[in-house]
Amino acid sequence: MTAERLRQALDVCIAVAPRVEPPPPPANDGEAAANELERACSLDIRAPDVTSLQGRTKPRLARLLALGPRALPLLLRLAHGRNVAARATAALGLAQFDDKAAREALRQLARDQAEVDVYGVGTDLPRTISVASIAAGKDPFSF
Repeated sequence: MTAERLRQALDVCIAVAPRVEPPPPPANDGEAAANELERACSLDIRAPDVTSLQGRTKPRLARLLALGPRALPLLLRLAHGRNVAARATAALGLAQFDDKAAREALRQLARDQAEVDVYGVGTDLPRTISVASIAAGKDPFSF
């Protein structure tokens, strides 16, 4: 097969191949951070060099809070989700807002007795804290 016939055959294959579009990227960095927090399984402030998956809770929350008032709907989504780590992180973020919806979500989270693992600096063993304790103002990162 000549190079020209090969090119023509490839052009035909490409023309009839189904198009698979990648999912759209998140609208912004805060949305991406919210999506990452929804997949988190613990609160973690260990140094990132311990493993590549650690120490990401605070930076993700900071990226989300950088949106200002636009972060509130994302935090409310996390607060009402099924993931306990995301709900705990939402409680931390919602405490930064003086808003009726944020206060109501914090009241609901204050009744959430689910516990989340918290990994701190200098330890590989987690300690647990309830979402309710975080919503009530307890700092999960103070060991």
